Amino acid sequence: MRYQPRDKDIVWEVSEGEVLLIDLSRGIYYSARQGTAQLVHDLMHGHSSEEIATRWAERFPSGADPKAHLSTVLRLFTSDGLVTERGQSPAHPGPILELESNDFTAVERYDDMTEIFEMDPIHDGDLEHGWPVHN
Repeated sequence: MRYQPRDKDIVWEVSEGEVLLIDLSRGIYYSARQGTAQLVHDLMHGHSSEEIATRWAERFPSGADPKAHLSTVLRLFTSDGLVTERGQSPAHPGPILELESNDFTAVERYDDMTEIFEMDPIHDGDLEHGWPVHN
């Protein structure tokens, strides 16, 4: 199965080997580092679990199997509503990240900015209606 970000409220980028995801609608952000960053990166580019495991095995032949850790990441992302099923459209290959470590770490979840996001409507703008968008 392939996944993609839920909608335009889920933004993500890679910065210095760390993948940062932000749910703009709820003000929750996530950080993935080390080997987990590559797994999340591949997941957000639409790779299936099998493709991610194959890419991992090619890159780190003697490394740990990522399937169990990827399953944990997917449980978190689906329960928090960050990703939806992509269907069978092909994955975008995406670059291979420069990793300092191929160890798997937990995805860190931060909700300490939720109140700030709720108070500041700057994320409620768009090109057609300007800022802020009023419902």
